[in-house]
Amino acid sequence: MTSIVPATLAGWTLQKIEETARASITENDLFDLKADLQTAEHERKTVAAFANSAGGFLVFGVTNDRRIEGVSNTELVRDFGIHLRDKMSPSVEFRFADRPHPLPNGRLVYVAHVPRSARAPHAVYVNGAWAFLKRSPAGSNDPMTYEEIHAAFTDANRRLRELAWLKAEVGRLRVLAENMHPNAPASEARPLSRITTRFDIGQLRAIRLSLFDDLSRQPVLISALDELEAHCTNINEALAPLTVFALVPRDRSFSGSRHDGRAFAVSEAEQITINARSILALLETLPT
Repeated sequence: MTSIVPATLAGWTLQKIEETARASITENDLFDLKADLQTAEHERKTVAAFANSAGGFLVFGVTNDRRIEGVSNTELVRDFGIHLRDKMSPSVEFRFADRPHPLPNGRLVYVAHVPRSARAPHAVYVNGAWAFLKRSPAGSNDPMTYEEIHAAFTDANRRLRELAWLKAEVGRLRVLAENMHPNAPASEARPLSRITTRFDIGQLRAIRLSLFDDLSRQPVLISALDELEAHCTNINEALAPLTVFALVPRDRSFSGSRHDGRAFAVSEAEQITINARSILALLETLPT
């Protein structure tokens, strides 16, 4: 029987763990079965290797001969974190399932997920020296080549530049939105600015596409960016019919419409300001 390795923590049910154990699937670059918590150095090597590769899952409580016996340590999550506290740079993110799987013998099976890291490459201190490791298809933690290390650092630097670009672009849209307020200094100096302002989101979309892998793990941030784009689009559509009347003060509402395009645009701009502030705050929480 062939068992497909689950792609989420929720997918690692006790039944799926039993199926994987019975199927005798060899440990690989996607998961690692452990009888119990191992030495700090060994855990650091495995976690760093997963983080430097495509990420993976650690299942505690399955013996080498594939018997599911569980572990007696009720503080395994805490102890696991302590193992990773030192001799790893930068630190690696990980997450355990909400609760361990209880067994009839009173012991527990724990499952942890180490995602592919946006902060890679991660170094671990092994045998008196720092090393960069990767997870192999054979389930071993192997040294990364010079080319792989260089590419990882290059990718990390690119990510930092693009995150800075994303912050700058969101900040630009926020300033445009703030200047649309009737009491904003720019609006007072240029009364027609609220009608002629356009929110170009082409750059924002390009950055989001380039950062797709990083942002895909941030659903709240994605939702906020989607809302920001929607409000920008709403303003552009609302003001487009008014542009031709920009120099005619007596007619700046939608042609044939009962709605005031200016008031609608100002309302949307207020939402952009709120969204932009929220996005910038979320971006500050991303690991760098």
